[in-house]
Amino acid sequence: MDREFKNVRVAWCPDLGGLPLDRRVRSVLEAQRKTFIDLGCIVENACPDLSGAEEVFLTLRAWNYWHTLGPLLDQHRHEMKPEAVWQIELGRDPQRRRQLPTRWLATASCMQRMQIVSREI
Repeated sequence: MDREFKNVRVAWCPDLGGLPLDRRVRSVLEAQRKTFIDLGCIVENACPDLSGAEEVFLTLRAWNYWHTLGPLLDQHRHEMKPEAVWQIELGRDPQRRRQLPTRWLATASCMQRMQIVSREI
């Protein structure tokens, strides 16, 4: 390898904090943990808090609807699906958008110490 891995910090998070993971996949991943250790890495169990991931996704999607389709809402509301109107109106809510940085920072604070994150793909 063209790189030295001694003391590189690896966040070991095979299931992203409890997501379903087939036992056979878990077994293969666990066997590879030793590979990182043998390379001289510092391997730590570290999983980001993804408890708010769905809320973040829904908020970003609503903001995108508001940002891209919001200008059309006033003139074309009657032509839009009710779900699209709901998404646009949800995206307009500044309170909901203000909560996003807090969620992102909680996840980033867990990962900022790490140089490599190992997880299932």
